[in-house]
Amino acid sequence: MNPLDALQRIFQRETASMAQYLVQIWPWAEPERRAAKELVERIAAEEQQWCSRLAELVDACDGVPLCGSFPSSYRSLHYLAVTTLLPRLADYLRANIELFRQDLAAFGNDPQVRSLLEEMLQAKEWQLQAVQELSPQLRKAG
Repeated sequence: MNPLDALQRIFQRETASMAQYLVQIWPWAEPERRAAKELVERIAAEEQQWCSRLAELVDACDGVPLCGSFPSSYRSLHYLAVTTLLPRLADYLRANIELFRQDLAAFGNDPQVRSLLEEMLQAKEWQLQAVQELSPQLRKAG
């Protein structure tokens, strides 16, 4: 696999992630559910930081970082409460974690890229755990 192509694919995936979409559509959150909205915002902010670093790596390979586009299926997420969106975000993160594991296997000998991907994978696993832990708490509060 061409490293530039792989980096570009990861960059596109992160710029068009579900968390990036959710922060743009302002999901509804009652004051007592503010923690859920803040978690989504934190996840999106972390992804934006990674995108900056990925863009630098793409540039270093003489590429041009090309942002991804959001899937049309995300349109169904509008006008929903953040508590409804968390389980969907958890499903997305689970699938994304598997993609990161595959990406890591493709970068066996590039320590700079592997380091970033390992950091991203570890953070994605934490994000999934945080979403899973918060979801039941919100259902009980409702």
